[in-house]
Amino acid sequence: MKNYRISEQLLLQAVNEEMVILDPDSGRYFTLNEVGSEMLGRFRQSGDIDDTVAHIAAGYEVSEDTARRDLLTLLDELVTHGLAEAVEA
Repeated sequence: MKNYRISEQLLLQAVNEEMVILDPDSGRYFTLNEVGSEMLGRFRQSGDIDDTVAHIAAGYEVSEDTARRDLLTLLDELVTHGLAEAVEA
């Protein structure tokens, strides 16, 4: 099973209900909606996929399967853009 490590170089700023992510190395920025912001914030805090999934499922009244799929999609997207890396758990 893989896990993810979010780059510590990233600058994150909450703006209204969104989060802006700035990659200082590339100068690129990305935005996340409210749910994506909550997912990333919780994952950065706990570093645990299962904890983040349970938190999102409870907070947004979605199934854990849906929350897990959405979280893994987000994390894979961050990896694609060089904002995170997949690591062996």
